[in-house]
Amino acid sequence: MRTLTKELARRFGFGKDVEGVLVTDVAGDSDAAEKGVRPGMVIDRIGDEEVRSAEGFAKLAAAAQGKPLRLRVATREGGRKYIVVAQK
Repeated sequence: MRTLTKELARRFGFGKDVEGVLVTDVAGDSDAAEKGVRPGMVIDRIGDEEVRSAEGFAKLAAAAQGKPLRLRVATREGGRKYIVVAQK
């Protein structure tokens, strides 16, 4: 995960309205991969909480104490969807 900067947003084809963390890698055997989380997507929410940085993502994930995470992801095509993934 990396905080989505303006530079990264431009490089990956996201609009100016997209903020969050850029997914840079997904373990092939993870629940996230199975559910469709892919490198190049941006996570902008966990549950009802906005994600603005990689540090913020880590704090929210840790606060969930191993419970599944409801992620809202943005795609380069401009769509947004929720994906629920289990934590290891």
